[in-house]
Amino acid sequence: MFTEFSVIIPTYNRDYLLRRAIESVLNQTYPHFELIVADDGSTDGTEKLVREYQEVHYFFQDNRGVCAARNFGAGKATKEWLVFLDSDDELTSGSLTAFFENITSNQELSVFQAGVKLVFSDFEKLEIPKKGKYNPPLSGAFTIKKTLFDRVKGYDESLKFAENTELFHRIEQEGEETGLIKMVSLIYRLDPLGSNRHLRNMSNSILIILEKHNNTLSDNTKRLYHQILGVNYLRFKEFSSARKHLLLAYRFDLKRLDTLGRYIISCFPFLAKKLYPENPRI
Repeated sequence: MFTEFSVIIPTYNRDYLLRRAIESVLNQTYPHFELIVADDGSTDGTEKLVREYQEVHYFFQDNRGVCAARNFGAGKATKEWLVFLDSDDELTSGSLTAFFENITSNQELSVFQAGVKLVFSDFEKLEIPKKGKYNPPLSGAFTIKKTLFDRVKGYDESLKFAENTELFHRIEQEGEETGLIKMVSLIYRLDPLGSNRHLRNMSNSILIILEKHNNTLSDNTKRLYHQILGVNYLRFKEFSSARKHLLLAYRFDLKRLDTLGRYIISCFPFLAKKLYPENPRI
């Protein structure tokens, strides 16, 4: 008996990167999968490129965002397990084999998370999930049973940041345990430069998560989110909002002098402008 996977690649105007992602899936050592490209309204050569691969299933929708494209692709999936892969990343060749082996030996679990190879412009770093610590879930580093994905109603399409973290929070609220796999399944390429738009998406999504899950987020998570918001608002030069969120963060842990220091900086805009530029290196 073998496990079958639906690998879903959401994409939008990424024809210059998409081939690498597709071929990383087609080159898997495990053969029992279907590959779905969920095109989120591309206007470049995406469809033409995908049509070169007869084994790839191509579906198009009007532009609605990456989470909507993932949900759209999941709706087209016909296999028992889902794997999501962003179009600028790659699966390692043994990813599906590792997922299959762990599913076979832990049949009571419905979600598994593996490690990530982070590729920066000038260095690389491996992140292997460990018990007892927070392991950020990234698309391509986990597989989830389609029945569980459907039960938690998929991705929140209002989010443009931390959407995998929010998905896993809902999975945890369902009482589901995540199986950890000590191998790298994903090659994740990071853009070394942040942008105002990226930080805005991050901030807006965190605000949605804080409101949506106010009763279930831990105090430490709330502290972290309010601190991120405070720092982002410093970069936006919105100092009253920065002070508000940094003070909220500090109240969750009065021992965090770094948070207190950021709050004090937020009270002096001329200093904050020097210390927190709009386009930081992240």
